[in-house]
Amino acid sequence: ALAGIDPAHAAADQVQPIAELLVRNAQKISTGPDQATYSHLLESAQKYLADSRMPKDEAKALQAKLIEPGVITQYQRTQAIEVPEGPAKAFAAVFPPEQKPAGPFTPFVVKGKSFTLTPVTVADPKGLYPLDMPASSVVYLTTTVTAPAAESAQLAAGSDDGLQIWLNGKSVLSKNVDRGLIADKNKQIVSLQSGANVLLLKVDNHGDGSGVQARLRMRVGEFAPDEILGPANKAKINI
Repeated sequence: ALAGIDPAHAAADQVQPIAELLVRNAQKISTGPDQATYSHLLESAQKYLADSRMPKDEAKALQAKLIEPGVITQYQRTQAIEVPEGPAKAFAAVFPPEQKPAGPFTPFVVKGKSFTLTPVTVADPKGLYPLDMPASSVVYLTTTVTAPAAESAQLAAGSDDGLQIWLNGKSVLSKNVDRGLIADKNKQIVSLQSGANVLLLKVDNHGDGSGVQARLRMRVGEFAPDEILGPANKAKINI
């Protein structure tokens, strides 16, 4: 019932308790069968967390609890690298990060301009991250995921626009498309090695918005019930 109450109609001293309750309940059903209710709770919780009367530190901590299983929230990214030949050439343009896609990734220069990788944190529960890229440009992002053992996992990702992903130096996903950002749009079974696994993502932007999202799930408990008999089962992901 609280999910149906707009924060504007809640007393100031009730904003935080309601936010905490909504977050707690959203967590409980995030991978359950009732995804419609989960989406409703998630939307309501985010509205309360964004309310100006919500203490900033508490809002940040609660927001972190809403992150869905496997969502990647920590990256190192480059600034946009412009491709003057036009959007049609951006997907195929090759810059230093993808010349050694397993890393390590160090500062580099393109046409006299220096580029470094800087850390970013994604707050969106589904991992949606706007990149604010100009038209006809590319951005590289990298992260390292630790696996307890060599195992299969499901990599899911979305992008605006084109997307290429390498895992430990091997190309595992390539989509030369013009589209908006939708979470988990593409799904691919991948093989992880025990210990550190390096992901490199490349997004190319045609224009009118840009962004990326990725998640890597290794356990059956990280999937919603309607997903378990599909990709999670095919990947022989561990229980």
